[in-house]
Amino acid sequence: MAAGGIRLGHVALLRGVNVGGRNRIRMEDLRQIAIDLGLAGARTYLQSGNLVFLTSEGSGLSVEEALRGALAQRLGTSVAVIVKSQTALAAATAANPFGEAASSDPSHLLVTFMSSGPRRDGVAALRAAAKLSERVELVGDELFIHYVGGVADSRLTSALIDRALEATGTARNWNTVVALEALARGLGQGDEAR
Repeated sequence: MAAGGIRLGHVALLRGVNVGGRNRIRMEDLRQIAIDLGLAGARTYLQSGNLVFLTSEGSGLSVEEALRGALAQRLGTSVAVIVKSQTALAAATAANPFGEAASSDPSHLLVTFMSSGPRRDGVAALRAAAKLSERVELVGDELFIHYVGGVADSRLTSALIDRALEATGTARNWNTVVALEALARGLGQGDEAR
């Protein structure tokens, strides 16, 4: 997997890992799989399937496929994997339409990273389903939702989001998004200095 060219910090976001006793993956195992695939500087963040690593520019889809395959083969776990470059994460953080929520309510501001181009007209269905004053915006391929009334009681679940946008996504709260972007940026800068 390691290739020549400029290596950039990337993040692999695994969907539904270590939630409610399902899809149990030890982060040590995830790191080892990444190392075995040739992903330099592999490290995890939290226990929810966030992997930061270095790889060549433009290799996101091949990394997604390789990680999915290795997780299924080695751990018997079938999960969606979405890879984003540090550049894409930085663009998403800069495009946040809910800046005030980022500082005042970051745990209820979630960014859903989509596996492919989401259906733009699906946002209307999500807004119609919002019953707890949730605010919903699709910016690029990322869905931003400020769960004003809390996430637990919201009707805007991952299953509804996937159906409405006709794409698979995985969400992270604002604090996690910012931390992952900083880790990927730092990893990329550290590699360039070598």
